[in-house]
Order: sequence, then structure tokens, then C-alpha cells
Amino acid sequence: MCGYGVYFFGQIHREEWAAEDEAVRTAYAKTVLARAEKVVPFTLDSTGMVVFGEDKLGQQVIVWVNGDQTHTEYARDAKGEHDVIAEWQKRVPGGRLLRVIPGKLQDTYVWEIFYKVSEEGSDHYYYDYYRFKDGAFLETYRLTLQ
Repeated sequence: MCGYGVYFFGQIHREEWAAEDEAVRTAYAKTVLARAEKVVPFTLDSTGMVVFGEDKLGQQVIVWVNGDQTHTEYARDAKGEHDVIAEWQKRVPGGRLLRVIPGKLQDTYVWEIFYKVSEEGSDHYYYDYYRFKDGAFLETYRLTLQ
């Protein structure tokens, strides 16, 4: 029975893993990325993958991959995830952080913060966007159920 579970898990995730592998191959071929550490998908105005890793000198780089298009940022030149979370916590005290990922909103590379706020007995869900380079707050989207 356990073997079937492993098989179905693999079948379900095969396409996702293939997309991650392709993103890493593209990043290796088109950027300074020399070692990939983590890959996360993003879906905003377009969909793609963000590859976290290092260049040949061991410097941290982040690569956005959308098809064969890439964009690379050195972590040292951008606002870090923990700094952006700290800014968000100042803006939204009492919010419950659910996820933080890099993405691309229109033509701007961003940090996307997904969170919920409990108000008057109900939960409200939001996306906040912060510019990747300097951590400047850009906008908030509120999810609504219709």
C-alpha cells in the first residue's frame, strides 16, 4: 500500500519537478548561477520560477525564470526577506504571515507577502507587495469570496 502512495505522489508532482529542473537549467545557462539551493514558483502577472543560489564566488543570487527569459539580482543589492517581513509587521500588526516569495508585478520585481487578519470573528486574506530592490511598499490586494 505504501508503494502506491509513493507512486501517486511522484505522479502528482512530476510536472512541478520538471518545471523546477528546467528553470534551474535555464538559470545555469543564462546567468551567473553556479549552484542552485531552492526553487519556488511565482504567479502574478506571469508565471515562472525563482531560483535561489550562489555564483562561482559563493555570493547569493536570486534568478527569476519565465520561459527562456531570466532576471538576476545579487542578494546583497536587494532588501532581504527578513527585512521585508519586519517592515510588513510594522504595517500590519496582528497579521498572521502565511507565505513570503519573490515575484514580478507588472515590470517590477517584488517580494509578495501573503497573510491573514482576523477581524470581528472572520478571517480576511491579503497580498502585500514590496519592491525587491529597496523594500518599498507598493500595494495591497485583498482577497474576497464571492
